[in-house]
Amino acid sequence: MVKVNLYRKKSQKLKLSTVLFLTLIFLLPVGAFRISFEEIIKENFEDLKTIYSVILKSNKLSLPNNLEQSIELVESRNKLLILNAKRLSSIVQSIERDLSIKIHSKSVLKTFDEFWESYTQKDKLYLKDIAFNTLKNTYSFAFYELSDKNSFNSKEVLTEFIKDLNLYPDFSLSDKVPRNFGGFMAMLQKVNLSEKKPSEPSKKRK
Repeated sequence: MVKVNLYRKKSQKLKLSTVLFLTLIFLLPVGAFRISFEEIIKENFEDLKTIYSVILKSNKLSLPNNLEQSIELVESRNKLLILNAKRLSSIVQSIERDLSIKIHSKSVLKTFDEFWESYTQKDKLYLKDIAFNTLKNTYSFAFYELSDKNSFNSKEVLTEFIKDLNLYPDFSLSDKVPRNFGGFMAMLQKVNLSEKKPSEPSKKRK
């Protein structure tokens, strides 16, 4: 006998068990890879915790086993550390600026004292007042210069003394004409020291 297939055009159907078996075969490599990948991440994470244990301990940071939570915790602490670093940097800069101002002020006063000690050996100087603004780096000295020879050289001498201070002297408020003071000729010398170069006096047209 010869068997004849009367349903040649009929489509073949897979059994449910076959479908499940094939699906399992396809999913097994994916699942195995995912498990292996998670284990690798977990091991690396534990290694990093060991490597940076000193840093974690110094920052009193205890990381949970959950990787995502640990990342969020580290990012949060990192932002806090950045803010603290900026705050400390600002404090350090402020201290450095204050120290620089104090050192420069001390240098200016020391230079004026050296000028005073040197110049009074020849002529008589009488201090009137001292004023300074350390924030603006400006200094003002006013003193009477007495001479019986009608010769007043304190401007030139003081200018020579302060040449290394990176400050410009301005004598524009000083007396232009000597005063008679008990048999001596006197000049009130006012000098302003600042980082700004004094403007040149305008020349009058003839």
